[in-house]
Amino acid sequence: MAKTRDWTEILIRRGVIGPDQLKEAQRVGGALEESLVKLGYAEAEDIMKAKAEQHGLPFIELREIEIPPSVIELVPESLARENIVMPLAQGSGTIKVIMHDPLGFETIEKLRFVLNREIEVA
Repeated sequence: MAKTRDWTEILIRRGVIGPDQLKEAQRVGGALEESLVKLGYAEAEDIMKAKAEQHGLPFIELREIEIPPSVIELVPESLARENIVMPLAQGSGTIKVIMHDPLGFETIEKLRFVLNREIEVA
């Protein structure tokens, strides 16, 4: 997972927002992601795609994926909600998950301990 650049730079490079829009959203305060969406400068999906690129991960469109119930049941709902993770697939001794924070080492370690499996972040 190679972190390449700031996600806001990616949005600017893609033409989603301009530097002035970024500055205005920063002045609003609060979470920058929320400010960009509230001001109508970016869609949440644009931000998620930029963050995926920032971390060197593919953007996964969940509407296009069917996750077997047996995979979903591998992660207790309370654990998934608390850590904002969702299991996608399982392999031999591994579980592939998507996470709110793909660099969340503590979350990955917690999942590894609780599930007794290796964790692959998608």
